[in-house]
Amino acid sequence: LCTKQLLQTKLESGSMDLIADLAFPLPVMVISKLLGFPYENQADLKRWSHDLLAAIDLRGSREESDACFARAAQSMTEFSSYVRDHIAARRRQPGPDLLSTLISVEQSSGKLTEEELIATCIMLLWAGHETTVNLIGNGMLALLSNRDQYRDLKDNPFITEGAVEELLRFDSPAQMTFRFAFADVDLGGKRLHTGDSVAVVLGAANRDPDVFENPDDLNLRRPPMRHLAFGSGTHYCLGAFLARQEGAIAIRSLLDGTKDMSLVDGEPKWNRSIGLRGVTSLRIAIATH
Repeated sequence: LCTKQLLQTKLESGSMDLIADLAFPLPVMVISKLLGFPYENQADLKRWSHDLLAAIDLRGSREESDACFARAAQSMTEFSSYVRDHIAARRRQPGPDLLSTLISVEQSSGKLTEEELIATCIMLLWAGHETTVNLIGNGMLALLSNRDQYRDLKDNPFITEGAVEELLRFDSPAQMTFRFAFADVDLGGKRLHTGDSVAVVLGAANRDPDVFENPDDLNLRRPPMRHLAFGSGTHYCLGAFLARQEGAIAIRSLLDGTKDMSLVDGEPKWNRSIGLRGVTSLRIAIATH
């Protein structure tokens, strides 16, 4: 329903910015509805998310980094205040949403403090949309850049589920994460000591030629494989199922609702994050008849 609502007028207009018109608002609508937050605040959520994401970009100058951290700190203060106000409202009037459920856990078990509750909501609101935006954007860019694969998926809806897994592998929304050694250990011929950090480059793992045949080729009919787009083990992405569903519905709706699509701009503009990879804008031309 959210996807249909967002695409209703855009598909007839002949063009759209896939990120601004679909990839960003769709997951924000979904996660806001699940948590019980108003969708009308999407502009603030976008700004807060952008500032927090920029704060983990470590490539700027000292002056740029200081300004970036200052914006992130201000956004986190505003974000926390916004979440705190909604928690207070739900305490007074619970609803059929995830936020009310989390509050009941906090009140009944004592295992969740208010600060932890706020942090959990921020994490769900931020992580619940940021990577899904990139799945839809990166996925459609990959399809429109590989016309044979685009046509195969358009003509054969039954491969959609596997196609989403290949799109996640091919251009992973999350490219890097970090882990810390809990004990001294040897890894890859190196000695890691307790507390050492390790950069886990998920995007590189998903292009490993020892695991995937012709890894740099987009192959929507690739046999079932175990990619690392959502991580692994204890820290496997909590919202993986939801992200897959949103990505599949968004991409399928675009393919089924149009006769053809093509890229309008030349080289797309990517964000500067070292951890999350995605295009900031993706203009496409649409033919519906």
